[in-house]
Amino acid sequence: MIGDMAAKRRVNRGPQQSPPGGAAKNAPSRPSFTLRFDDGDTHETLRVVADEIGVSMNRLAEELIASGLRVAVLGLEERLSQTLSALQAYRGEGLEEDLVAFAHAEAPIVTRLLSPEPADPLGVGAVFASRVD
Repeated sequence: MIGDMAAKRRVNRGPQQSPPGGAAKNAPSRPSFTLRFDDGDTHETLRVVADEIGVSMNRLAEELIASGLRVAVLGLEERLSQTLSALQAYRGEGLEEDLVAFAHAEAPIVTRLLSPEPADPLGVGAVFASRVD
């Protein structure tokens, strides 16, 4: 990745430049977003490293993000595989007991939601409902 970019620098000294007048006509649009750095040191380090190996900051950031995402995806795949294995191994033993335990745990919440409580527990409405002579 970065080593590849350094090798490209040896062949093509300096950062890549856009064609005159900006992006090439009829070039497919590329997805983009604005990246804001909370840490100025990170931005400066990106600038220095990109300059040193002769690639744009954008190219370097994209390569580093892609590398980090590959690692993150491996972790997610592992977690999903473990979840899938657990689901495949589940045979429903104790399902009735699990449902009863769940119902008992939820009962206080359901009771509170369904129990009729006074619409005006502080009696504020009664004050405004009384006639003033």
